[in-house]
Amino acid sequence: SAVDVLLLLSNSAYYMAYYDDEVDKVNQYQRLNLEDLEKIEIGPEPTLFGKPKFSCMRLHYKYKGNSGYFHTLRAVTRHPEEDGKDTLQCIAEMLKITKQALELDVPIIENKLDRKS
Repeated sequence: SAVDVLLLLSNSAYYMAYYDDEVDKVNQYQRLNLEDLEKIEIGPEPTLFGKPKFSCMRLHYKYKGNSGYFHTLRAVTRHPEEDGKDTLQCIAEMLKITKQALELDVPIIENKLDRKS
């Protein structure tokens, strides 16, 4: 089952907060420096079979100076016909603008996402 994750943004970092709806609270979170955010990918969710129902956003980041780490997120949608892409594009743009305020940039790439665990 999907885990509820809240993405929080400050002017120097973003936080992945893992929300447990059974106890109605955040039970763990991870703080990531914006300067370590390397690229943002947006594309249809990777599926083995059938047409993807949702768009996903993948945040690639460095950890202790090493590349190759990422989080893959999906937007909450209100209507079955929405894939969440517009919401993800807005979030990606906010991350980019906030990183640019630190005089750094981050590419936003729209393409098909590789299947990665």
